[in-house]
Amino acid sequence: MSWYCVQLTSAQVAAGDAQGIHKKFETVFHIARAPTDTAMLTDTLAVQDLITLYFYLPAADFAEAFIRSVNAKPCERPPPDVALSVGHNDVRERLRRGEI
Repeated sequence: MSWYCVQLTSAQVAAGDAQGIHKKFETVFHIARAPTDTAMLTDTLAVQDLITLYFYLPAADFAEAFIRSVNAKPCERPPPDVALSVGHNDVRERLRRGEI
């Protein structure tokens, strides 16, 4: 499975959890030399008071360690209107086309 996610409440976001996960992903993304098949996306569900962080990590060397470190769970593809947080600019378009 290539998609993983972490759901955070607004209290966790206020405590800096989302920012910490973002920084950690950004660090490993750059260490891995910005692979085109790796991305972090964010979906804000204001009605449910949740923020979902999605990670596309197909067979990356760092994937398993990162997934464990943030307690990410396997999940389905995110909706196509999520925001790109870390990754190449074409990720959202590739998501819309069903390529990732």
